[in-house]
Amino acid sequence: MKSFFKIFFASTAALVFFCFFIIVIGVCTAGSSAVTISPKSVLTIDLSKSYPEVGQTNPLLFLQSDKEYDLPSFYEVIQLIEMAANDPSVNAILLQGSNNNNGFANSDELRKALMKFREKSGKPVYGYAAEMSQLSYFVMSAADSVFVNPQGAIEWSGLSTTLLFFKGALDKLEINPQIIYAGKFKSATEPFREKKMSDPNRIQYTELLEDLFNYMVTEVAASRNIDPVLLRKQADEQVVVFPQHAMDIKLIDGLRYEDEVENIFRELLSVSPARKIAYESIAKYAEAKKLSLINSSADKIALIAAEGDIITGKGGYKQIASEDYISLIKKARLNSSVKAVVFRVNSGGGSALASEEIWREITLTRQVKPVIVSMGNYAASGGYYIAANGNTIVADPTTLTGSIGVFAMIPSVQKLMNNKLGITTDGVQTSEKAQPINVFEDLKPFQVELLKTQIDTIYAVFKRRVAEGRNLSVDYVDSIAQGRVWSGIKAKEIGLVDTLGSLNTAIAIAAQQAELRDYGIIHYPDKKSKLEFSNFPMELISSKSKQDILAESLGQEGLQVYESLKSLQSNFKVPLLKPYETFIIR
Repeated sequence: MKSFFKIFFASTAALVFFCFFIIVIGVCTAGSSAVTISPKSVLTIDLSKSYPEVGQTNPLLFLQSDKEYDLPSFYEVIQLIEMAANDPSVNAILLQGSNNNNGFANSDELRKALMKFREKSGKPVYGYAAEMSQLSYFVMSAADSVFVNPQGAIEWSGLSTTLLFFKGALDKLEINPQIIYAGKFKSATEPFREKKMSDPNRIQYTELLEDLFNYMVTEVAASRNIDPVLLRKQADEQVVVFPQHAMDIKLIDGLRYEDEVENIFRELLSVSPARKIAYESIAKYAEAKKLSLINSSADKIALIAAEGDIITGKGGYKQIASEDYISLIKKARLNSSVKAVVFRVNSGGGSALASEEIWREITLTRQVKPVIVSMGNYAASGGYYIAANGNTIVADPTTLTGSIGVFAMIPSVQKLMNNKLGITTDGVQTSEKAQPINVFEDLKPFQVELLKTQIDTIYAVFKRRVAEGRNLSVDYVDSIAQGRVWSGIKAKEIGLVDTLGSLNTAIAIAAQQAELRDYGIIHYPDKKSKLEFSNFPMELISSKSKQDILAESLGQEGLQVYESLKSLQSNFKVPLLKPYETFIIR
């Protein structure tokens, strides 16, 4: 026993000392020298990195031999591009990345910021990658010149979606998913109840993809001075793979190796072959300019960024936890220096109860100051619920929104347990209805009826929230609801969105409604350390996100399979379901 305590206390002391050592070195390293940007620099933006809505800091980056910096948030990237236009040390921007991991709406917003940079500064923007995905090219098409490796490839093939269906596997395992849903287009549970796309789901996805690709064609055609009819024909008739063909139809400006692109910058910056070109990443630029991003104006607009699944209680990174966001919204409401709120939503939904709780806090805030909603890549289902009561809703044309519907999925493993494992259940209760819903038994008829009633009630409340927030009739909302997902373009036409624009558009509207001329932006939540909530060790020694790391290891298709299986696990992992965990709007 004495040996045990000796080892225990020695290990604890060593751990405490190590943590103290890490903190001290981190503080010393952080304060040892200010980060500066070289004159005649080229600002690089890597599209393969996913720029988050909520910033994160990593105190362990100093342990790396190759210096990395924390990724700036998406809004900071937009601010930094604006700042670079007036920065004499930045002479050009280079876009990189064969793949683009920032989604349609954020990519469109980034693209517009780059076009504004070109127009305002007169400085060139270049795009280069050995090979180029369609979404990566969409952003790079805003550049002055786009280059691809002579032996590389470029994708211009239109849009498609492939869904994984698990019903066949569940049938073989004798798992009954037991799904109850409201809304004929509500497709979140379709992979568990069907073996192929339903007709309503096929209709909504076909129209959605058409909206997105038509928008891409229009924007690229305008930037590249190409006939949009020809551009669409190229996508419909053949996949643009070979760079020479892409050059022939003016999608790109030339075929270059990396050293040849570098020679363009040498000539532009008058840098001799003996000297290195000062390529400065957007992450380093953010570190160098972090003080300049702070506006000291007395009047503030609160930018509340909400990204990820909506859950009850407290949460972690890329989760919209009800307790956390109630506290943040209330904090912004009670802060007398905050004159308006911009609520940035990038979420595909989640808990119905958590969505209602956040909606309530937005409602209370709207009563005392303007609340403007800015929609990112997604603001659908629960993501729309929490946005519905904003004074003004701003979406990108490619935002995926709507999906006004509800479902509950309570898997039953009774047959799996009985027939394959030989495990049975038995018990006693004070009445037939005393036993809670659980995964070890099929739902009883009275439980099914109860769930249907509850789902219909939640769906009715959801539609009423939308009707009140959007000043529409409940009957009309019902006609555009049914769980259907809309593009931002269509959402504006049917009244779910007020105007099409960017995050900066939402901030400008907030300033106008609050009658502000000079104001600063205060961010909620504050940047937090990865050490606070990271459960993925690789992230602690890298600036990359978990998604970036997995994408590098698995590829984009492998990542899609992983996320689908992860969704399957998350929907089937609750052994005893509380009522508020059952109802999902996603």
